[in-house]
Amino acid sequence: MTTPPALLIPPLDRLLAGPIPVQPVTHVPMPTHHQFNWRSEHVGGPPPEAAYYHPKITIHVHGNGIAEQLPPNPVAWTLACAWRGLQLEYPLIGPVLVTGTEGPGGAFTPLPAPLATQTEQVIGKVTPWWLEHAYMVPLWRDYADSRVFTPAIALARQALTP
Repeated sequence: MTTPPALLIPPLDRLLAGPIPVQPVTHVPMPTHHQFNWRSEHVGGPPPEAAYYHPKITIHVHGNGIAEQLPPNPVAWTLACAWRGLQLEYPLIGPVLVTGTEGPGGAFTPLPAPLATQTEQVIGKVTPWWLEHAYMVPLWRDYADSRVFTPAIALARQALTP
């Protein structure tokens, strides 16, 4: 299997809509040009925003997801918390695209192979937790800093530990 240039983490409602996917993340081909349109196509916008929770990874989110009432993405939030080393006080909303960092000239780079593998492992660990605890998502959306979500973050941190 080849390393994906980017990963797309769907919001939780898409994971709950059908059978539990074997791999709850999608590999996405990444163009070298016109990345604004490509990011908008996958996460929505305008504008898609770049967020940095890891020094070698960029998370792309919808720039107005909360106001547009997009579905929640607690799986991506849990991953961001584990990378940042603290529990974020705000939710991540809508689909999330994970790439490498911004390179020379403003284009985002492909996700480095070891980080792509590690990211998929973390997503594979925390997705079942969120699917089992989906009833807590309305609370998470407004109270992302609640201690009831620390078990999900602990799972993510365990998956990040070599």
